[in-house]
Amino acid sequence: MQFCEGQSKDALLQTDRPGRESRQLAIFPDNVNWAGFVPQDTATEYNVVGLTAPTDYRVIVQSGVCPADTSAISTVNYVNVPFPQAEIYPADTQVCYKTPRLS
Repeated sequence: MQFCEGQSKDALLQTDRPGRESRQLAIFPDNVNWAGFVPQDTATEYNVVGLTAPTDYRVIVQSGVCPADTSAISTVNYVNVPFPQAEIYPADTQVCYKTPRLS
């Protein structure tokens, strides 16, 4: 996944096997150790926000008494380019029949 500077939408990580397993999302912040989210995040999807560097994520899954297992790594690449923004100009203008057009 590509993630742009200031991006606030369309950056959703989802597990591909939703079910009743216990899950915890983990992050790889220092390229050495995996760290679970505090507080624990057990949702089946995670909205990525506020990144300023490439970040790796994985899910820790445990079903019943079986040992915990980890998912494949999902990498979110940070792109140092502003996320596209839409702007309406003029911001709030009334349009009336037979009114001259403003330039």
